[in-house]
Amino acid sequence: MIRTADGLGQGKLAAELNVSRTYLCQIENGRKQPSLSFLKQFAKQFSVPLPLLVFGEQTQQEDNKIFDELREIFAKVLVLRTSQTKKQEEISLEESLNEELH
Repeated sequence: MIRTADGLGQGKLAAELNVSRTYLCQIENGRKQPSLSFLKQFAKQFSVPLPLLVFGEQTQQEDNKIFDELREIFAKVLVLRTSQTKKQEEISLEESLNEELH
């Protein structure tokens, strides 16, 4: 737990975050879901990125995996578009030549 690792008591952290000690205790014990404003304050207090605080360490790895998959998809789309553009250019050139011959 971040709070105890930093040596902060519930009362002191609750005061710094401008929430009641009871509210903080309920969040820590899983009896209450923290509000987004609380999570933002908590993340700022401990200099932790909010997504890391909410989703955990795997988020960056999962994000990297998703970005890699998106890069592959975009690369395939680019290849297809390039291929389609070349085909369209070839068709246009062929049509132009046919028009000139007739």
